[in-house]
Order: sequence, then structure tokens, then C-alpha cells
Amino acid sequence: MRFRHRHRVVRIEKPGPVANIGTLRGGARRRGQGSRAALRRSLFRHLIAAAALVLPVAPASATAPPTGEDRLLDSFVEDGALIDKAWIEFKGGVRAANEGDDFGFGVRAAFRYGRDVEAGFDLAVLDRGREAGAPLFGVEVPTRFEHAGAADPMLYGKYRLLRGACDLALGARVSIPLADDDSGLTSGAYEGRGFVAFRGAWRRAALIGHLGIGASGDARYEQGAEGQTFATGSFGSVVVLSRLWNLTAEVDFEGARFRGEEERGRGLVGLDWHPTVNLRVRGGLGTGWGRDGSTLRGVVAAAFHF
Repeated sequence: MRFRHRHRVVRIEKPGPVANIGTLRGGARRRGQGSRAALRRSLFRHLIAAAALVLPVAPASATAPPTGEDRLLDSFVEDGALIDKAWIEFKGGVRAANEGDDFGFGVRAAFRYGRDVEAGFDLAVLDRGREAGAPLFGVEVPTRFEHAGAADPMLYGKYRLLRGACDLALGARVSIPLADDDSGLTSGAYEGRGFVAFRGAWRRAALIGHLGIGASGDARYEQGAEGQTFATGSFGSVVVLSRLWNLTAEVDFEGARFRGEEERGRGLVGLDWHPTVNLRVRGGLGTGWGRDGSTLRGVVAAAFHF
């Protein structure tokens, strides 16, 4: 048996590059330097990832258009958009004019049913004073009075026909007389209205408005006045000022409800502060013309919605 000698191959390593900073000549890292460098790289990668997530979202959220929770004060009902689930609002208002003043406090509730239906009601108590000769419900007040009691409650419902960048809704509302006919707090007539409402949202603003028609029964205050069919309309905007503040502005028109009564126009500018997801505090100041000429109005409200 012959044994064959196998030659061993010896590889000669070529000289490598100069050692990196933070390593020894033999290629081994100094004690502690490797862990700190790895930690710095890890933190740097996490910061880059966080910036990549935040930077695209921040401008979009800052310029997000108003939603169905961003509503006008006067034309809350006549809006093409719907609330999310429920809205409970406590509000107070004052109307000061040459012929007399109104002070009121009320509750507004609205609820969403399914995908495209919203319904609700307004309840209020009113303290009203009028001078003799002041126009009221199509007649003149015979003697000065000041009465307090329940105002006419209002019920409404609407159905959203279109949704998206432009919302379109068809709705109706009815007012029911409750107070005594001679109190001056109510006309004593049932009143119904139908309307088509729209909302268009773009970037930081929403444009809101409606066109409608209403009909009133005959007034029963004093000698009474014949009820009429009348037109209604409104136009307003909600502008996002910041994450917590909105600016609201609106103008609405209402024709003469009774024979001998003037038409009415009102304007209101306000602010909406929403410090939390479910709370809004809002208010506004305004004036009017026609039946609401020479008036100054103020409104404050706090709303809980979810």
C-alpha cells in the first residue's frame, strides 16, 4: 500500500484597508464604541421613519375641510351634511331693537338614523317685551307688554340625496304653537317648511346654503292676520382657522309669513371653539334688515356631539 502525500495549500491574505475609525488595528472595535454607534444608527433610522409618517399627514390634517359636525348657528338644520351620531346643544340668545327685546334659552337635539337620515327638535323658553305700536305677527301691539313662557317648538327631518365633495339633502320642518295666543310669544299658527340644502367642502372651507318654501296658518294674536306662503333661503360658510377654531358667517332670508308683515333678512358672524372631540363652544353677533331692521343679536351655545 502506497501513501500519497498531499501538499497543503497555504493562502496568503492580502493586506486589507486601513482600519475604520473606532476600531483597533486588528479590526476589533474598542470596548463600548460598537454599541453606541449601533444605538445612534437605530435612533437615526427611527427618526427618519417618524418624519416620513408625520410630514405627509400634518399638512393634510391642517387643511382638512370642515365635516358635518362643523355647523352654522342659525341655519343648523338647512345643511346638506349630517352629524355623526347625536348632537345635544344648550343655547342662549338676545335680540335688542327699538320696539322691544327678546331673551331666550333653549335645547337643540339632533340624531342620525342609518346612513342618510337626520332628525331633531328645538325647544326654547322666551322672555319677550314689546312697546305699544310695535309690529308683531302682522299686526300692531296695542299696549306695552312683557311676557315669559314656552316658545313654539320646532321638529325637523331630512334625507341626504348625494354625499361626497358636495352633499345634497331634502328636508322639512314644522313649528307647533304652545303658548297662549294673547301672550305675544307665539302667532298661534302652525307653520311648515320644505327645503333643499347643499354643502360643498374644499380645503379649509365649506359653503352651505338652502332654498325653500314655507306656509303658515292664520295668526291668532290680537285681531289676527292671514297666513301666507313664503320663500326662504340662506348662504353661509365655515372656515377652519386652526385645529381648535372655526370662523362662521351666514346670511338668511325669509319672506312675509302673514299679510301685512315685512320680509326679513339676518346676518351672523361667529366663532366655533372645539377643545375636545365631543365638545363645542360657539357664539356670534349679527344684525338684520326688513322685519329685523335696527336689531342687534347675540348667540352663545355649548354642544356635545358623538
